[in-house]
Amino acid sequence: MLPAVGLGVALALAVAACSPGGTEPEPTEGSTPATPDASSPAASGTGTAEPDATAPESRGTDADPSASGDAPTPADGDFGTDPRESEGFPEALDVPAEGDELLLEDARVGGHDGFDRIVFDHTDGALPGYRVEYVEEPTEPGSGHPIEMAGSAYLAVHVTGLRPGMAGEEHGHAVLDKAWTGDSDILLETVTTSVFEGASSYYVSLDEKRPFSVQMLEDGSRLVIDVEN
Repeated sequence: MLPAVGLGVALALAVAACSPGGTEPEPTEGSTPATPDASSPAASGTGTAEPDATAPESRGTDADPSASGDAPTPADGDFGTDPRESEGFPEALDVPAEGDELLLEDARVGGHDGFDRIVFDHTDGALPGYRVEYVEEPTEPGSGHPIEMAGSAYLAVHVTGLRPGMAGEEHGHAVLDKAWTGDSDILLETVTTSVFEGASSYYVSLDEKRPFSVQMLEDGSRLVIDVEN
């Protein structure tokens, strides 16, 4: 287990869960491509589907909620390798009510026909802000020390608006150092950090750099990332 380390919102800027076949997809809110810049033009497309926590073509186990059910819908219509971020980032999409919590509860992976999915499941009732982008290597927030992960490509998922603003495992925030052996051929490992000033980083290592899409689901405050396989 990596030490729980914090991350400020400013550092955050330096950075599934499937719908049964018969349900009508609902639009998601607040997902917009990152503003283009000279070094990293943002991809277009926002999430509109609402998958749940099941999917059929999974390589996971029966105990994995994302390993059974109907075929999922990708998070948004456009897959790409440019950064994606929520509207108004680094602000939260929906701020928790006074006294409520917004923390990471779990992360799970499933392999599907055409894409593999990782879901970051938060406590219900509010929606964090996010920015998802490829980075050269995972690093510990604050210290900048490299994080050893399998694979040759790394997605950094910077999440903001968490509450309490300083939180770790003792507060119920999931701090993970997990290898997804057998659950996905392309999503290899996940590392998450503790909350510092309302922000946390989730790293996902892949076999290679692949196009991805992102959406935030209000049902369960789930951040869903689909990666083409």
